[in-house]
Amino acid sequence: CWIRFSDVTDTLQGIAKQALQGAATGWSLVWNTGLLSFYINANEVIMDVVWNPTVDTWYHIAISRNGNNWYMFVNGSVMATGSSTSTISDSGDVLSIGKASSFGSGVWGGDTGYMFIGWIDEFRISKGIARWTADFTPPTSAYSATGASALTSSRFWTFADWQSGRALINTDIGLYTYLW
Repeated sequence: CWIRFSDVTDTLQGIAKQALQGAATGWSLVWNTGLLSFYINANEVIMDVVWNPTVDTWYHIAISRNGNNWYMFVNGSVMATGSSTSTISDSGDVLSIGKASSFGSGVWGGDTGYMFIGWIDEFRISKGIARWTADFTPPTSAYSATGASALTSSRFWTFADWQSGRALINTDIGLYTYLW
C-alpha cells in the first residue's frame, strides 16, 4: 500500500490489521514512534525496523511471505526480514485499514484508538503469492485484477465512511483512498 503521514507526533498509528481483541490470531501492521512493525497471532513480532517517515511524503509499504521467510519493504527496498513457521490464524474479525486497535489481549487497547493519521492508498492483500522477495520498483499505477498496467475506478474513503461502520468487502480492496 501507499501511505502518507500528516502527523508523526502521535505515538502509535495503525496501518492495517485483521485481529480480534482477546484472541491470539490475525495480523497487524503498525508504526509506533519510529518503529514500523508487523505482528501475527497477537504478540509474535515478525519484523521491526527503525523508520522515521517525513510528513506529507508518500511511501510504498509492502509485506511479503515466501514459505517461512518474511520481508518488509519501504519504497521497494528490503528494510527487514523475519522467519516464522507460524500460520496466520483466522481471527474472525473484519479487516481494518487505518486502525490497529483491538489487537491481541489488550496489546493495542480497545476499539477507539491507534488510528492512522494521514492517507492510505492502493491497499492490497494477495494470498498464495510472494509478490516480492528482493528489492523492486514500486508500482506507479492503480492495482487491477486484470493486469499490472490496467487502471481501476476509484472512490475516496472518508472519515464519515469509517464512522458509519460501512465494511470494506474484498471487491473494494484497491478501489479506495482513505482520507483522515
